[in-house]
Amino acid sequence: MCVGGGVGTAVVYPIAQALARRGVKVTSVIGGRSKEWVICEDELRACGDVVVCTDDGSYGRPGFVTEALKELCEAGGIDQVFAVGPVPMMRACSELTRPFAIKTTVSLNSIMIDGTGMCGGCRVSIAGKTEYACCDGPEFDGHQVDFRQLADRLNTYREFEQVALERWTTSHSAASAEAH
Repeated sequence: MCVGGGVGTAVVYPIAQALARRGVKVTSVIGGRSKEWVICEDELRACGDVVVCTDDGSYGRPGFVTEALKELCEAGGIDQVFAVGPVPMMRACSELTRPFAIKTTVSLNSIMIDGTGMCGGCRVSIAGKTEYACCDGPEFDGHQVDFRQLADRLNTYREFEQVALERWTTSHSAASAEAH
């Protein structure tokens, strides 16, 4: 099972492709906020079955990918799940598969600054041990990730990101007005 949320679907595609080439039966559950945010659907259909979900119900089945994943887990026959997307989605997928004892691999594509682990920006706790997504991952056992700590770390810079976005928007709007 390959689960892709938003742009995480693009990361799931080569995984589904490699599995299909090896003769593995692949089902992909992909989602986006609305139809225009659903990507790689045709490419994933070439690898196996695809269930499309949209938050607003504008395409495919309404709701989150986790709702479809839960139904498929309950139906049985899933050996492994690969989940890539927003941290809350990967966390929900991991918690959902835990009672079914389905191995779940998540891809923690957090902000990676130097790619060596020296900056510590991508530090995560896996089974109580500090790992670095840039050099130890980014794929990890979703049942071993401390998602609470990861979410806290990712939110650390949220205020700074908002201020930077506002500054950029203001300067971009002013430059655009001057050009006209």
